[in-house]
Amino acid sequence: KGETITFSLWLTSTVITQNQALHALLTWQAISHDERRLNEVLDRFLYVDKTELVKFFQDVVDALFDILEKKPGVSKAVYDALTFLLNSMLEGRSAQASEFRRVIDAYLENFRGATAHQYLIASLKAYVDDPQTFRKQVQSSIKAVDYVFKLLIRSRLVYNQLHQTTSREPVFVNSMATLLSSFNHLMAVDDRVLIGIQTLALRKFQTLFVELTKMFTHEEVSRFVVQFLDAVNTDRTPALFDEKLSFILELAKSDLVVNDGSRRYILPLIVRELIKLLRAQGKDEVAQRQRSTAIQTIGSIC
Repeated sequence: KGETITFSLWLTSTVITQNQALHALLTWQAISHDERRLNEVLDRFLYVDKTELVKFFQDVVDALFDILEKKPGVSKAVYDALTFLLNSMLEGRSAQASEFRRVIDAYLENFRGATAHQYLIASLKAYVDDPQTFRKQVQSSIKAVDYVFKLLIRSRLVYNQLHQTTSREPVFVNSMATLLSSFNHLMAVDDRVLIGIQTLALRKFQTLFVELTKMFTHEEVSRFVVQFLDAVNTDRTPALFDEKLSFILELAKSDLVVNDGSRRYILPLIVRELIKLLRAQGKDEVAQRQRSTAIQTIGSIC
């Protein structure tokens, strides 16, 4: 008498009762014969609430890559869904976002999609090649580009194991070179509408190039870096100055400076770019701060 029992319930969805758009994606095999309907399912997925995505992250990613492997005709729609998913999980700098990064990193370790890299490269390149037309998609792509690259790198390494080959195959090397060249063209575009995208790209690529050393030599990656930075014209687009300087600071601390194969390309690039930036600035307080930072950077790598 007088005793009470307190209990709490945690309500969660199941594959049967969840959001209809998400349910349709997870049971996509039922309409696999109809690519038009499959495209519609993938399009509706872009409006699924984040809380549902969190609950079914691994199921969703598995479904997306399963579709990619078996129905390449909808590869661009799958790519859109993937970048939407990644950005939804990783937005913000909260502890939750950090936890999601660990979840995604753990997924990557066991990822076995051997042909996924082909479709990821093709879709990403198609958008980056036409940023004025696909501005929204390019922005979404660059927001998630670190994990898109990690996925395609992992996919290629799995492919190498399965087919007893390397990342030196001419077709793959050419596809990566043309993809990176597309980013160079993006950075060279003089369009104020794209400055936000270019700024984000500079921020993301600060550490992204080091990932490429998993497939290419340090010397080859250093050449990619040189071409990328050469495309960023801060004289024409002063708004990119701070991000370019930040890129150089990160570069100066990276393995590309330490490694003998890349140092002979990266070190002259850094010094040349810093001297160029120093000469281009005025005498106001911001310029003096930038000049001071540039000098400190030169000192740290000499």
